[in-house]
Formats: sequence, C-alpha cells, structure tokens
Amino acid sequence: MKKRAMTLPALTLAIVMLALGDPASAGEGLTQSQLEDAGWACSPVGGLPPGHCVSPGSGKNAAQGKFATAWNIMVFDTAGDFESAETATTNQRADNRPCKFDDDSPDGTWWSPGIGPTGEPLYVCHHR
Repeated sequence: MKKRAMTLPALTLAIVMLALGDPASAGEGLTQSQLEDAGWACSPVGGLPPGHCVSPGSGKNAAQGKFATAWNIMVFDTAGDFESAETATTNQRADNRPCKFDDDSPDGTWWSPGIGPTGEPLYVCHHR
C-alpha cells in the first residue's frame, strides 16, 4: 500500500502530461485553465488555497462530503502557470518522511500547513 500511495502522484502527473501534451516540446507549460477545462477542481472550490487543483475524482467526492486520506494536487503561480506537483495526506505516518525537493519544508521532510478537510493534521510534500 505504501509503494502504491507514493507512485500515484507520479502516475497522475504523467497521465495529465500525456493527456495535455508535452509542454516542453509544445513551447508552453501546463496551466490552471487547462486543468479546469479537463475537469479538475481548482481553488477556491473545496476550500483549496489559491493556485491549487485536485484531480476530477477528488473534487467531485469532496463536493459530496467524501474525503480521501491522500490527494494529488497541482500547484500554479499567480499567473496560472504550473509551479509544482504536491501530494497531501492526513496519514500521520507521512510526518517527518523525507521531502527533499520542497523549498517550503522547514527541515526537508513532509510538513503540515494546517488541518485537512476531515479535521486531522494535513501533511504535504511538493515535488519540484
């Protein structure tokens, strides 16, 4: 289960990139508008912070009051351009796991920006 949970963000990003085309070869990057057009739920839907989008299934379930314990999130800058992928979870086992590519992490591990939608601590790791 652990391996599957960690490979899911990479798989989701790969599927999104394939579905929307290779941004590097196209000369333009993934945008928040493209994800919204593809059915992703983006802030302010579901109380997401600005510039954050969750996959279509996660957004639909959240609107129905059903919350997963982990989410694959795409993060965009204020211009709507892709910044990073993020994995978020309420699983406390993520606390203090290595997250070496997240500049926002104070100590290079998964970190908690606050409380998740179910009232439990939320742990995040950005993949830059």
